[in-house]
Amino acid sequence: MASCWGLRPGPDHAVYCMSKAALASLTQCMGRDHARQGIRINAVCPNEVDTPMLRSGFADRGLAPEAAIAMLDATVPLGRIAQPGDIADVVCFLVSSQARYVCGALIEVHGGKPVS
Repeated sequence: MASCWGLRPGPDHAVYCMSKAALASLTQCMGRDHARQGIRINAVCPNEVDTPMLRSGFADRGLAPEAAIAMLDATVPLGRIAQPGDIADVVCFLVSSQARYVCGALIEVHGGKPVS
């Protein structure tokens, strides 16, 4: 798991963006290095996902989680941030034989929302 923020960094998250950029680069390097062995290495790069961690982060900052999620939803062209199942479906695809020719890829899952 990487992040859209590792591909296009946003403001005020330098260490997070750096760590996710490192994962993205590692994915591409290892994908190339191990492809001849039949090992496919890819990364899923989501933007915001509606998880307990995201909600608790809002609560810790004094924001009502439901209201904060609704505000984020409004920023996504598809109309909502990702649910965990949206990300899991991409992972399931990547481990399936349908993705047999996907190697060293960084798959963004963001509902059309760029990092901002």
